[in-house]
Amino acid sequence: MKQTWSWTHVLIVAGTFLGTLHWYDRLPASIPVHWNFRGLIDGYGPRSFIYGIPVLMLLLQTLPALATRGASSSVHAITTGILAFFACLQAVIIAAAMGKNPDVIRLVCAGISLLIMFLGRQMPGLPRNYWVGIRTPWTLTSDYVWQETHRRAEQAMRWGGLAGAALTLTPWPWLGLIAAAGGVTYPVYDSWRISGGAPR
Repeated sequence: MKQTWSWTHVLIVAGTFLGTLHWYDRLPASIPVHWNFRGLIDGYGPRSFIYGIPVLMLLLQTLPALATRGASSSVHAITTGILAFFACLQAVIIAAAMGKNPDVIRLVCAGISLLIMFLGRQMPGLPRNYWVGIRTPWTLTSDYVWQETHRRAEQAMRWGGLAGAALTLTPWPWLGLIAAAGGVTYPVYDSWRISGGAPR
């Protein structure tokens, strides 16, 4: 039976939980939980909501196990990247809750863009599965379409993420999120195109 967890994942999740626990008593009773596209807080929740992201991270550790065709190095890398992103997001939220006024929209858009770039690098090594990757009716029913889609997705996600990261440096950082999203959504369309030329 293949190991479906890693010490890297354990350390990231445990570190996030411990960091949250350390700062918890210093947080106000009500903390920001939502920002509008201008970066202004427009939603608050009880202090206990601060544990939402660490709990989600704990659940995300199951990704390698859910990719039932084997815990590939690509699946582990994807899990590591996502966990690292959420750990950074948790730090930003704690800083905002403590009144440090971080540029949340810019930081989140930049983080997502860099994450998309990182995930793109892992796409070619993904085994076909129902949980991780570009999952469309065409990729899930054909090894050829899956492999070609994920090979080409690497480039789309790399350039989408790079453009997104660059756009976060402008006065309109939310444009970076649109560019990064394009890098993720194009492979869905591409999988349909590839299926038309798949060997029968």
